[in-house]
Formats: sequence, C-alpha cells, structure tokens
Amino acid sequence: MSSSLPSQQAVSTQSPQGYTPPPGPAPRKWLMDRIQGQSKYGERGERPPCPCCWVPPPVGWCPALLETNFFCKCWGAFGISNSESARFWCLNLAFLLNLCAMLLTAYSCLAISEDFFVLSKASFHELRRTEVNGALSETIVMFVGLRAAALENPVADVGQVVVHFDQFCDLAGEGIERYMDADDCNACQNVSTNMVIALMISVATFLPTFVSEQLRMYSGYDVNCVKAYLTILGVVTLLLNISVIVSFLIVCFPSFYGGAVSFDREGNILLSTPQENEIAVNFDWTWGYGLTILVAATGAKALDVFLNACVPTPNVTRDRREQDVYESIGMKDLQNITGQAPPPGGSSVSTRETPRTLPNEQQTRSSVAQQAANSMAQSQSMQQQSMLQSQQDEEAHEDYYEVEEVIEEEDYGQSGNPSDPSVVYSAQHRNASVNREEEESLQGDASLAYPSGPSLAPYA
Repeated sequence: MSSSLPSQQAVSTQSPQGYTPPPGPAPRKWLMDRIQGQSKYGERGERPPCPCCWVPPPVGWCPALLETNFFCKCWGAFGISNSESARFWCLNLAFLLNLCAMLLTAYSCLAISEDFFVLSKASFHELRRTEVNGALSETIVMFVGLRAAALENPVADVGQVVVHFDQFCDLAGEGIERYMDADDCNACQNVSTNMVIALMISVATFLPTFVSEQLRMYSGYDVNCVKAYLTILGVVTLLLNISVIVSFLIVCFPSFYGGAVSFDREGNILLSTPQENEIAVNFDWTWGYGLTILVAATGAKALDVFLNACVPTPNVTRDRREQDVYESIGMKDLQNITGQAPPPGGSSVSTRETPRTLPNEQQTRSSVAQQAANSMAQSQSMQQQSMLQSQQDEEAHEDYYEVEEVIEEEDYGQSGNPSDPSVVYSAQHRNASVNREEEESLQGDASLAYPSGPSLAPYA
C-alpha cells in the first residue's frame, strides 16, 4: 500500500498530556505492516531490499515479550538524534564498520591454522631470537598462533617446522626450554581450545547483524527489539574478541621468555651469577598480523555498536496516540480503498477520523478505469439503440410495401388497364418516394452504427 505519511515525525512526536487511550488491547497494525513490508511511513514507500530484512514474524506473535517490554522501549528511546539525516549517516557508517570488522575477524581466524606459511602471515606473536655476544650469527624466528607455533631455525639445520601446543611438554629436555619455562609448557594448550571456539563464534555472530542493520536504515521499519538485538549481539561479539586477546596475552604469551636471557653451554637458563661461558640471548617479541587485525576489528565493532545506540527508534514504537492514529488510517484504507469493512471484533482503534488521500498514481489509475467503464457502457447502450431502430425501420418498410401493393391493386381495378398512363405515373412516383426513404433510412442506420463522441482508443 502506498505511503501517505511522509515521515514518522510528521504525525506525532509525543503523546499530549491528558490523552486517554481507547479501551482494549494496544494497536498492532503499525507492527504488522512492518512485518509484512507494507509500512505507510516514508515518502516513496521505501522499504528494505528483501523480506529477510523486514521485522521477523515472531515479533508479531509475541509483541509484549519481544517488542513493547520495558527494556526494549527504554533502549529504543535512547539516542542522540532521530532525524533522517542522522539515521542515514550513522547507520550507513555503522554498516560499513560492521562489514570491515567481520572481514578483519575472519582474517585473524587464519591463526588457527597449522601451516607454516599461513602462520607466518597471520600469527598472534612473532619472535626473533638472536645471540647478543655474537656466538651465533643466525636469527631464529618463531610465529605463535592459536593452536601451534611455527619455527624457522637455520642454526641446527632444523629448517621450518610447526609444533602443536600439546607437543610442547613432550619436547622438554629436547630444546623447548630454550624458548619457555618447561613448567609452563601447558599454558598455551590450556586456553587454545577456548580461544579457537570464541573466535569462530565471534565471526558467526556478524552474519545476522547485516540484515538487521539494513532494516534500521529505514525509519518506517525500525523497531525497538531490533535495536536491542543488535546491541546485545554486538556486545557478545566484543566480549568474544576481547576474551581471545586477553587469554593469549595474559595466559599463553607470558609462558615464553622475553628480553635478554642468559644460557649456559648446555642450554640451561642462568638465573644466578653469570658464568664465563654463558650465552646471552635476546628475545624480541612483536605483535603478529593476526593479533593486530583482531584488535582493529574489535575497535571497529565497538564503534558500530556505539553508532547503532546513538539512533533512537521512531516514536510510533512507543507512542500510543500515534499508534491509534496509524490504526485508524489502516481501518479507513480497508473500508474505502478495498471496499471491505473492518473485521467484526477487531482490535480497538481510535474513534477520531484521520483524512486519507490516495497517492497521485493510484488516483490516476482509478480515474482511467472509471472513464473506460463509462465509455464501454455508453458504447453498449448505443449499439442496443441502433439494433432497436433497425428493427423498427424494417417493420415500417414491410408495412409500407403492403400498403403500396394494395394501392396498386385498387388502381389497376379502377382502370382495368395496366398500361394506363395514370397508373404508370402513379407507380413510378411511389417507387421514387420509396427509394428516397430507403436512402434516408440507411443514412440514419449508418449514423447510429458509428456514433460520434469521445474516442475509445485510449481504452482499447
């Protein structure tokens, strides 16, 4: 149904003091129209691009639980500006930030891999282990992910290897103590599963937010529950990302050595007085691409949640008076436009009449249809009149011929001679009169068969 309300602020912004709602349940047509994609708000009848972006049907099944409860109404009213320009810029920017946050979070999931090349491009931390005293000139590089560590060791001809977290303790006494305390070998493994699950769930929580954010871009379809849903789901996504970052930085990463550390020739760490044959090693840690990108994704998601919170929902989602006005418009549409009366015992609506004007396009279509119907009725009436006139003319001609025959017989009987000049002249005179009357009758039939008047070509 076409729009008749140019914007939601044009009807009512707040209920006037002393307004008493009519008895009965709260109006629901404003909500059902949003669910069915028929909201009257919006100058051009704009609505989200596909039905999956409209208000979910369960909201109409339980509006008191999902839409009009105290929390949803309070959170829907919260915001900075309800103008259409603020809605456009804030929510479109939020949509772009949400898209970027999802792509960045998905990239950080590459740290779950156990492939050396993938870990080198998406690790959470990168280590460069160098000898300070120049005993060894080669640099050992380690990339730490969420399930394994990729090691490139050119010193012992180890090459490129990937060691899973659950194998750290198995390597105690075989070289793992040169990178971390052997007593903390299970630290990363203890949080690895939780980090992987949290990160994958975080990516999944992005998917339903895109359709909901598109819905919020249209004020004629925005509702309280969608804003609350986006906020809650956004906070969940933030908490999941933060849990991954905190678990890695606080639990897993500290288990590795950092800074300048001294070892003896046997590879044992020296915590007391240095010896002459010690080896000083520097552990230089930097954030990997995976951790850096995950932090950026978390910041983008936080800004997305903030922008959604800054835009309040339309007044009709909370204002009972505006809901009554919308309901009365809907009932008048049902009765005046479709010709159907409101259903008996329907929802209670306001008794005041609200003027309703059809859009120009609908008025034009109705006018054209009415003109076409009138023209067709006029044409049928003319055809019936023409047929009736033709029948009357035929009957008149037959009566005339019968009279002529009788007159000829009488003339013949009086003269007794068919070649009498007076009889011949009388017969010729009557024949000429008959011919003139037939021509006039045919011309009258032609004018009736093809009546002048408005052309029906536009309605053919």
